[in-house]
Amino acid sequence: MTKVRLIVEDRGSRERAMQAIFNLAPSQKKKWRITIESETRSLQQNRLYHEWVSQIAQHTGHGHDEVHEWLRGQFLPAEFADINGCVVEVRKSTTRLTVKEMAEYMEHVRALAAELGLHLRTIEEESLERMAS
Repeated sequence: MTKVRLIVEDRGSRERAMQAIFNLAPSQKKKWRITIESETRSLQQNRLYHEWVSQIAQHTGHGHDEVHEWLRGQFLPAEFADINGCVVEVRKSTTRLTVKEMAEYMEHVRALAAELGLHLRTIEEESLERMAS
């Protein structure tokens, strides 16, 4: 199976991607699968998420890594892999979440923090604070 990854980030790269699709040679023997997905979480989401993890860690008295793993365990679905006869639980890394998936994950984290009595700033609140300063 031939796999080509095209990243569209501006008009020129979009035109090249469209041309690559146009040049595909469909036939009865060969079909093409095209998947379009957004890139992984944004840098703004990543920065804010780790700020949130630090706030929760400080509030609970646990370390940043411990809280991050706890949150992943709470909100990211478990998958299982059989590695040489040993079944292990694997959770998706937050670095592999799309922007939409990361936004949904962060909403769960925010709701949990509220249950702990913490208010975590949203991306919108953070942007407004920057504009005000």
